[in-house]
Amino acid sequence: MTRTLTTWAGRDRAGAHTVRSDDGVLTLDLRLVDAGLYMQRELRRPRAGRVTQANIFATRDAFARWSEADPLRFDYPIVHARLLRMADHLFDEHDTPRTAG
Repeated sequence: MTRTLTTWAGRDRAGAHTVRSDDGVLTLDLRLVDAGLYMQRELRRPRAGRVTQANIFATRDAFARWSEADPLRFDYPIVHARLLRMADHLFDEHDTPRTAG
């Protein structure tokens, strides 16, 4: 069975912000959606497999709780710090009122 991804779930989608570890094991894609912050995390282990996790966080607090519970923050502290900064920036954009028209 062939599976295709929607345009917003693709690897090179417009408007996505990517944070990667230097070793290429951990990749996080962030994007604003109407419901909040969409995050897709991909963990690749050489000769083992790939685990993909996707979430939508409606609030900063929900994202903060998830990120504080993520054990990979200890393995990749620099990636975690970049992720937090990027998420804050995107939540700021999401919370900023936009003028219609």
